[in-house]
Amino acid sequence: MREAAGLTQLELSTSLDKPQSYVSKIESGDRSISLLEVRALCMGCGVGFIDFVQALDVKLISLASRRNFTRK
Repeated sequence: MREAAGLTQLELSTSLDKPQSYVSKIESGDRSISLLEVRALCMGCGVGFIDFVQALDVKLISLASRRNFTRK
């Protein structure tokens, strides 16, 4: 989402008033985040929170469908 918004980790972290390592750890999976943090990241990237959640839901449904299809 950050890259699609054309932002560097430093640019996003600055807009969130966080250190660059905050974004890096989230992206690498070294740090879990709350729903409120997801919303802040969306806002920082110029993505609507509801749009993000809907796109995530579609992606998860697609992945689940593929897994069920390959298991048969």
